[in-house]
Amino acid sequence: MKRKILFILLLLMVICLFSHAEAAGFQLFFSSAAPSSHLSVKHMPPDAISVYRSDERYYLLLPAGWDAKNLRVYYAGTKELYINNEFYASGDTVSLTSGEKVQIKTKSGLSYTLRILQSENIPAIFITTQSGTIEALKPDKSVREPGLCTIVHADGSKAYDGVLDYLRTRGNASFYYPKKSFQFKLDKSVSIDGMKSDKKWVLLSNYFDKSLIRNSLSFAIARYSRAYPFVPDSRPVDLYLNHSYYGSFLLIEKCEIDKNRLNITNLEKATEQLNSVPLDSFPTFGDRLYARNGKKGYQIEKNPQDITGGYLVLCNNRLYFASESSGFVTSRGQAFTIDQPKYASEAQINYLSEQFQHIEDALFQEDGIHPQSGLHWSSYLDKTTFLHRYLHAEITADFDGQEPYFFKDKDSADPLIYCAPVWDQDNIWGAMENFDRPRQFCIANDTSLPYLWFPQAMRHLDFQKEVIQLYQQTYAPALRILLGEGTDPDGLLMSVDAYAEEIAASAAMDQIRWPIGANRATNFNPKTGNTPEANVTYVKNFIRKRMEFLDSQWMKSE
Repeated sequence: MKRKILFILLLLMVICLFSHAEAAGFQLFFSSAAPSSHLSVKHMPPDAISVYRSDERYYLLLPAGWDAKNLRVYYAGTKELYINNEFYASGDTVSLTSGEKVQIKTKSGLSYTLRILQSENIPAIFITTQSGTIEALKPDKSVREPGLCTIVHADGSKAYDGVLDYLRTRGNASFYYPKKSFQFKLDKSVSIDGMKSDKKWVLLSNYFDKSLIRNSLSFAIARYSRAYPFVPDSRPVDLYLNHSYYGSFLLIEKCEIDKNRLNITNLEKATEQLNSVPLDSFPTFGDRLYARNGKKGYQIEKNPQDITGGYLVLCNNRLYFASESSGFVTSRGQAFTIDQPKYASEAQINYLSEQFQHIEDALFQEDGIHPQSGLHWSSYLDKTTFLHRYLHAEITADFDGQEPYFFKDKDSADPLIYCAPVWDQDNIWGAMENFDRPRQFCIANDTSLPYLWFPQAMRHLDFQKEVIQLYQQTYAPALRILLGEGTDPDGLLMSVDAYAEEIAASAAMDQIRWPIGANRATNFNPKTGNTPEANVTYVKNFIRKRMEFLDSQWMKSE
């Protein structure tokens, strides 16, 4: 019944769109020749693409998986359409070539040049929302809209063609960018371009990253290190929203506790099953704002017998702490918010905050041993992921690396807290103004700021020694692979040029939709070039300078 109702709503939307087009003027769309399974070929398919207009120039921006020489043309607002002086009825097949320019004319006298561009190598995602717009989603991350979704691989095969449960916007700082990031949920689990099957996916806009590859590089380095139980898998994609090309994105696995992602105990689900009402309907406790030793969460009626895990926790700043539902602040002022369980109980907050306080108290002892328990901090916190996460932040010059994720399974499975997974890093390697100096250490050692754990760990000589050894063994080779001076036999990490080449055609289309320059300037972006190619060169140069600096500090012979 849900599918039938949604189908009818989408069909009415398409009919209304065409009726509106007749009244408002000429509109032109193209689609793959094969008709969609959802709509009759008499109506515009959900994956039809409209012509994009920018500064009096007209573009047809095609996905990699389409046969450009076998397209269908749809139009409204005119009785006759001519492409290069040849008449086409709505629904006819037309042959086009990427890179060519064709002349579009209508019976009413409209005439313009249409430039054809086509992506390469990567999948495309087509989303048609029920309202036919995303305006309602832009100001509020909680707004969700259903629709239809088609996902096409680069070879033209379909990964999905069906109902979209919802689309919503996401992000913290990125939420306010013109090019939005999204989360979407499909009606059933699917594997996209070889990634593990799931329903929920995230689309990172990479708007802040004018090279469009920083996140891909960051995740690849994390996989190359082999240090983490879970690194979100990702693929570059082209996104089409409501028949319009929306840009080049990174499709990524959602950072969440799930059997196909971070596979630990799902305490949130267990708590939900014990309570007959939604967890967020219970009264809250604690101060919502940041305060040392502060705790906040929900007075949930029933807790599972074992509340030792699993948790997904984000080290956070004061501003974002206030906006999250559950969290705590240590005695020295380090804030943590809890992603899962999102609506944490008082018992869960008390337990987890005590574990994190033990880590901090031990870290701040000269010998790293907790004064009461007699245990070293590494008895609470997994040293391997903590070392790697620090180095990952330092080699990428990631100032946000001071705010990493942590997770903990239940004690019977594993009593340790892990510093992982790596997540969204579009501001690394000089993308952020005032953090674009490659020849200095990035992780602050300023006790006036509540970013304490990594700098404190680096005061321990044994931790310093392990950092240096790990840099020499793993991360110096990784930087050289990125610069094309080495190769990874397992293929987990490639050169910067290889990642850039993979999305070069997509980046050219994104440049039309979201041009670098005045329209991509922010108060935080340094001047790094006005083209994707120039920004890729900037990233390579930054990595080289970063490597030279870190080598000078950590490759010295003893």
